[in-house]
This record gives sequence, C-alpha cells and structure tokens, in this order.
Amino acid sequence: MVLLSLDFGASRQELLDMVWGSLDLVAGTVTFKRTKNRVNRTMTLTARCREALLAWRKRQEMNRRRMGIGRPSSDLVFCHTDGGRLAGFRSSWRRLTKAAGITDYHFHDNRHTFCSGIVNVGGTLKDVMAMIGHKDLRSANRYSHVDKERVADMQQRVSERYARVVGDDG
Repeated sequence: MVLLSLDFGASRQELLDMVWGSLDLVAGTVTFKRTKNRVNRTMTLTARCREALLAWRKRQEMNRRRMGIGRPSSDLVFCHTDGGRLAGFRSSWRRLTKAAGITDYHFHDNRHTFCSGIVNVGGTLKDVMAMIGHKDLRSANRYSHVDKERVADMQQRVSERYARVVGDDG
C-alpha cells in the first residue's frame, strides 16, 4: 500500500477499493478508480510495486491455504484473509511510522509527496492532474509543493538568463 501511494499517489480509498482485476501484472499496469470524482487512471507499474504485489498475492494465497479458505469473498487486493473489506488501516500506519521513527506524517501526505515530486522533476500542474486523478488545476496546485532545491535552481537559471541578455546587449 505504501509503495502504491508513494509511486502513484494512490489514495486510501483507491487502495481499499482496488481489485486484482485492476492490475495486469504481466503487462505491468494498474488502474486506479477514483470513486470521489469518477476519474480512472491507468499507469505503468514500477518494478518495485509489481514485485511487492506479486509477493503480497503469494502471501495471501499461502495464508488462505493455511487457514483452509478456498475462495475469498471478494477480489479485493488489500483485505482480510477471507476477502472481507478492510475498514481502514490507521492503526497499522501509526505502528509503521512509529517503528520508522517518523512523527506527524499521515498516509494522505504521500499524495502530496507524489504531486510535489512530479513538479520538482519538471512536471506541470497538468501532469499532476493527469497522474493523480484531479479534474481541476486548483486541486493539483493544492497538492503540489516546490522544494527549496527547485526554487534555488530556478533562481539560478533566471539569473543566468538575465546575465546573458544583459551581456549580449553590451
């Protein structure tokens, strides 16, 4: 779940609603379904997400065999062993961040990190919209934060541009 949220900006609800049918682990694609605004987005899986999903499916199958569960009650990717829907994963997230020594970091912050990453590697707000599933630039802007290094790089590039222009004119 963490890798999908970091590599694709997947929301908590997208992950809780994700079914195995939305994944093509052979072709290496994932389709996120946004129930909030009815926007679906299909993206290429990163290698680490593909490997993690394959390992997760294998672990689920092993646990089901061990517990004598033949067929799960759903096709949900992230669910109880019997296929039952998860209500959430707040307590698991709190344990994970505490074990990692991370304070004041919410699961939803991964979406902001993803959007900021897009902008900080040169993407536009339109790229953020397409990659996160937002319908308007205002939402994309709210999720995207420019880091200090990017600001410093832009300032340096603007300064160099003006120096060339002034230098060319004499």
